[in-house]
Amino acid sequence: MHSWAGYLDEREEILALLWQAGGGIIVSGDRHEHATVKFPPPPGSGYPMEHTVIEFSTSPLSFFYQPFVREYVEHAETDVTIYQHPKGSSKFGVFDFDSTGTVWTVQFALVYVHKWRPSTVQ
Repeated sequence: MHSWAGYLDEREEILALLWQAGGGIIVSGDRHEHATVKFPPPPGSGYPMEHTVIEFSTSPLSFFYQPFVREYVEHAETDVTIYQHPKGSSKFGVFDFDSTGTVWTVQFALVYVHKWRPSTVQ
């Protein structure tokens, strides 16, 4: 499985724990595309919107082109796609975590290559 599709019950358990803890970040991979998705607490759950969980998912560095559609599919009404990028032969994410202030921040950059051009060393 290259998404939560086969694990929706387990995903809800993990999200419920993160909403209860005040929110969080999930870093995942092996999706053959990039998706940044937020999971706000469901209406009526009692959790404030500040407890939203954000997932950053990218393909493996050893990614190879696959000709099928690789777009992120939202599985529940609470899945909110922030950004999705299926193209590129290789993708990885770079994180910068800052916990020095009273409000912690995370910056994320997506690095990707559309066409692989190997170099020759002689």
